[in-house]
Amino acid sequence: MKKNNFKKGFTLIELLVVIAIIGILVAVILAALNNSKGKANDSKIVSQMKSMVSQAQLYNGPTGTAVTPSISTITPVVANTTASRHLFNADNAGDNSLFTLIDKLPDGTVYYYAWDGATVLTGGKWFVAAKGSTGAFCMDYRSFLKQVPGSAPTTIAEFTTSVTPPAPFTFATVAGGYKCD
Repeated sequence: MKKNNFKKGFTLIELLVVIAIIGILVAVILAALNNSKGKANDSKIVSQMKSMVSQAQLYNGPTGTAVTPSISTITPVVANTTASRHLFNADNAGDNSLFTLIDKLPDGTVYYYAWDGATVLTGGKWFVAAKGSTGAFCMDYRSFLKQVPGSAPTTIAEFTTSVTPPAPFTFATVAGGYKCD
């Protein structure tokens, strides 16, 4: 009678194949999750920008001082200080500035903004543009939201005047009338 000498267990090749398959699956899942996070951040940027139109109309802070186009971080200014408060930086609840909405943009968002200094309800002009993960977004005083897919700008020139790639918001300047067209 023959005796079978089969060993129980897996060979080294079988174990390596299983580990390789698991590694590939993990890489695919992580790539999908990273893409989802970028899309979620873009959705938050668009949501915050849409809220800025009504918030700007509620702005009750000081006017008369224009905010030149800038990509610098906005430092909040509270009432009764010597610093100049405006549509973007007033951190006083009664001012209803855009600071809170801009401050809640996803971490690492590069934004570009300006304001002519006039009261929004009587024709004041402003815009905010932001870099997203899939391109750039711009909201202006006319409730016009523009989305431009492609490379995301990180400097004023890339937002407004660059040729390669074409700037997404060439009118988002003082000369261009604070428009996102």
